[in-house]
Amino acid sequence: MDKSKAPAKGFNYEFGGPLGCAGIIVASHCLMVYLWASFEFYNGTPAPLSGVLHHLLNDFQPNWFAFKLYAGFFAFQLITAAVVPGFKVTSVPRADRPNKKEYLIYNCNAIQAWYITLIGSAVCQYFGIFNMASIIENLGPLTIISVVFADCVAIIAYVSAIVTGNAYHMSGNVVYDFFIGAWLHPRLGPVDLKMFSEIRWSWFILFNLSLSSAVHQYQTYGYVSVSMVFIVVAHWLYTNACAKGEDLVTGAYDLVYEKWGWLLIFWNFAGVPFLYCASSVYMAKVPPFVLHPLHYAVCFFLLIVGYYVLDTANAQKNSFRMRLSNPNWKPRGTFPQLPWAYLSEKADYMKTEAGSCLLTDGWWRYARKPHYTGDLMMSASWGLITGFDSILPYIYCISFFFILLHRRIRDETRCKEKYKADWDKYEAKVPYVYIPYVY
Repeated sequence: MDKSKAPAKGFNYEFGGPLGCAGIIVASHCLMVYLWASFEFYNGTPAPLSGVLHHLLNDFQPNWFAFKLYAGFFAFQLITAAVVPGFKVTSVPRADRPNKKEYLIYNCNAIQAWYITLIGSAVCQYFGIFNMASIIENLGPLTIISVVFADCVAIIAYVSAIVTGNAYHMSGNVVYDFFIGAWLHPRLGPVDLKMFSEIRWSWFILFNLSLSSAVHQYQTYGYVSVSMVFIVVAHWLYTNACAKGEDLVTGAYDLVYEKWGWLLIFWNFAGVPFLYCASSVYMAKVPPFVLHPLHYAVCFFLLIVGYYVLDTANAQKNSFRMRLSNPNWKPRGTFPQLPWAYLSEKADYMKTEAGSCLLTDGWWRYARKPHYTGDLMMSASWGLITGFDSILPYIYCISFFFILLHRRIRDETRCKEKYKADWDKYEAKVPYVYIPYVY
């Protein structure tokens, strides 16, 4: 047996071990049901638990329209990922085949699929082929279908990895391994399923939910509010950023080392699109409202500055990584290209004893997690644009704060173990985590 696939001795559990993982699975399902009931029956305000239970037993059920819509869109995106020509990128050596020095080829065509989807949605709406408002009007059926679909995919991924001998770095505990995953690089033909779910599926669904909310508001009230326009633009920016930078993330930690388990599958197929759309769904369920001009100004400031920091910080880091593995690497030029997105070949970095290089230039000269700062600024704007009548549109902003906090602690713990004394030197050189001279 390949030692990389053998059960680990003295396994270091994360997420509270098997019990914590089981709790996250249960809590995630409960959260999805709670949010649906609150938006659908209580105008976006927190629902009483008794009411949630009543609607769960009587109203939370799929229908054939929602099933065909979800399955059809999934099939369309999967086919697009498989057949549309894209930018070819060679991965770093596979972590699950360390003795063979194997590489993966990624066909990065998410940006093409993204614009095909946008054009297709516009054509279908304009010519009356499909009413985009029907997406948000079937929120409950689509939510339960996405949850069931995600759970089924997670089970299939786990079992198939074991049956085909692709299980990697297992703990030996079924609950934990199902949660974290067994398969490192699952593929369906030429499609890398992990990258497919992380880069396009969750975000394409999110944008369409928000676009559907805007169409629903227009058809109901005869106009689209400033806040609704804001959230559609915000979700377009985020989805476009994911699609245009697909080739840059092939060396990212989650694609290289994170296994495709329930955690990634559920949250990409169900959690991210149906939780992160809380702001747009809320605005689809309540009458349009007007905020103070200063309120709008703060929201646009957070969105624009946050997007710029997020996009350019990610571009700086990922392009630096790509250039290390391929000195001839050149940017693709996908829209939009922002100033200071790419550093020069002479960018400052710190060479470690472990062989890796830590970027200490650009945004990364001032903070160790500048992209998290941009992400949090954008998430705050998504909540603030809905006003202060309900806490539920802030669920993404609040949960995302704790997700990034956990991810930062998790990342830095691993880095301290990997780089040892070099990490201390790096922290001394870049002492701030999010905001220079603040924290």
